[in-house]
Amino acid sequence: MEHMVPISFIAGLFTWLILRRRYRTLQAIQVAAIERGVATVPPVAASDSRKTAWVLMALGVGFSIATYVSVSAVPGHGLDAPLAVSVWGLVPVLVGVALWAHHRRVHRANADTARPATVPHA
Repeated sequence: MEHMVPISFIAGLFTWLILRRRYRTLQAIQVAAIERGVATVPPVAASDSRKTAWVLMALGVGFSIATYVSVSAVPGHGLDAPLAVSVWGLVPVLVGVALWAHHRRVHRANADTARPATVPHA
């Protein structure tokens, strides 16, 4: 357990460096586009932040269920160890469900906006 802090720190630092590099690259592309008089990169759509929200909610639910089941697997509670370990498979399953639900919502919204408006006949 004492190795978790350095490992988490290194993983966080690595992630921060990658995101910082991507941000600077995007910033350089936008500056170059402005200098050439080309329209800048459009802002991120609202559906992208909803996708992140869906994934984070699924992760939270998955980790909560997995932790509850794992903690209740303490000897004397009647739950065996393989079930306590296998329940952690719910986390990626719930993330997949969240991404699928987001995909369905976005495509349903796109299909609704793509339909031509019908004018009722008098």
